Amino acid sequence: MTKAIKFNLLLDKHPVRDLDDLRANFNLDDLLTAYHSHTLHRWLEVRDLQDELKQIKCIRGYSEKTIAEQLCKILFSDLNQEEIEAAVYPIEFRKQQQQQLEQLTSQQFSKDAVIKSYHAGYEKLCADMLEKAEDYQFLKAAVNTLWIDYAQLFRVDFNRFFDEFIEKSPLTLFTMLANDDYRQSEIFDGKYHYTNSFEEELQEIEDMDKTYNYKSRIFDKTRYNRSLISSIQSYSGITDGYWKDLQPKGTKCLILGMEAGNFIRNSGKNGEELNAEAINKEFLILDGIDYKSNNADHALIYMVI
Repeated sequence: MTKAIKFNLLLDKHPVRDLDDLRANFNLDDLLTAYHSHTLHRWLEVRDLQDELKQIKCIRGYSEKTIAEQLCKILFSDLNQEEIEAAVYPIEFRKQQQQQLEQLTSQQFSKDAVIKSYHAGYEKLCADMLEKAEDYQFLKAAVNTLWIDYAQLFRVDFNRFFDEFIEKSPLTLFTMLANDDYRQSEIFDGKYHYTNSFEEELQEIEDMDKTYNYKSRIFDKTRYNRSLISSIQSYSGITDGYWKDLQPKGTKCLILGMEAGNFIRNSGKNGEELNAEAINKEFLILDGIDYKSNNADHALIYMVI
C-alpha cells in the first residue's frame, strides 16, 4: 500500500503541521480557501484525523457564513458561540458590502450619480463606524472595507476624518494602526495639519515638537486619557528585575505607550529589550508581551488585536 505523503497547510503565512498549529495560526479566509479546494480534506486524511474529516465531509451547500461557523465548531471545540460569531462576522460584513456594490454596478447610473453614490457610501460607512465606536469586531471589518473601496477619498479626507475620530472613536484609529494596509501606506506618519484652535490648545503642551504628527497626537491622547475605550489594557507593577509574562506568544498586541525606565519584548524573545524611546509613538505590534519595570506607578498601555 502506497504511503500517503504528508504536506503542510499554509494559514496566515505559516506552515501548519497539526491541529495545534492550525489553532495557533487561525485565519478564517485561508481556512475557507483550503476547505473549498479540498486541500483541508486531504490534509486531515493524510494525518489520519478521521473524526474531523468525517464531520467536514458532512458540511453541505450552506452559505459561506454557515460553512465558516461549522468549520470553527469542528476544529475549535473550545470556542463558545459568541467567539464563533465574532470570528465569522467579517464574512457577513463583506457579503453586505458586495451586495451593495453589485447593486451599484447593475444599474445605469450617470457620472454624477455614481460620484454622489460613491461619496454617500463613504459617508455612510464613516457614520456606521461612529455609531459603533467601541465595537472592535465591526471596526476591523469596516476599516478594511474603507481602505479597499474608498482609499483615494479617505486620503483626501484624512485630516478631517482624524479630527473627528480621535475625539469620537479613538478605537477606529487604533484598529487602523493594527491593519497592515494602513501601516504600509504610512498615512499616519505624515504631519498633522491642525487648525488655529488646535494650535492654541497645543501651546499648553510643554516642549511641543513643531513637527507634530498624527501618531504623536494619538499617543498624547492615549497617554493623558487612558479610559478612552474599554478595549485598552494596562499593567502597573514592579517586576523585581524579571520579565513578567503579560500576554502569551500567539497573542498580537498593539503597544500604545510605556513610561521611560521600563522595558518590553516579544514573549520569550531572549536578547530583545525595547525601551520607551523605541516604543512610544511607534505603535509596534508584538507577538505576546514580556514586561520589566521597577516603578509601581508606571503603566504599560496596550491593546490585544
